[in-house]
Amino acid sequence: MTEQVGGDWEEDQDVADLIENNKVIDEPVQRKKVAGSKNTERRVRIILEENDEIPPTGQFLGHNGVGYILKPGKEALVPAKLLNVLNDAIRSVPITDGSNTVIGYKDKLRFPYRVLNQAV
Repeated sequence: MTEQVGGDWEEDQDVADLIENNKVIDEPVQRKKVAGSKNTERRVRIILEENDEIPPTGQFLGHNGVGYILKPGKEALVPAKLLNVLNDAIRSVPITDGSNTVIGYKDKLRFPYRVLNQAV
């Protein structure tokens, strides 16, 4: 896949050369679409559970530079790889005995979710 930034970009040209020559490099990246290519990324329908830690605007999650905002209680169709991000977001909560003394800790999901079904 070839990317072009502005009209002055050459494949082997170094970014430092562009900056030294005062050429514009902050234009949007133009990508060529390959004919017949499909997005075959597996997606999953989930609902993020209600949680006091999630702001009213939703919870931002990111994976490999792509951001997602999930709102609790609303169904969302997300890439399957985002489930790994949710599974890795854990917090430790104290385990107490009858006299409120901490006797240990256990891990819980920070953002619990339900999988509704797997989509393509």
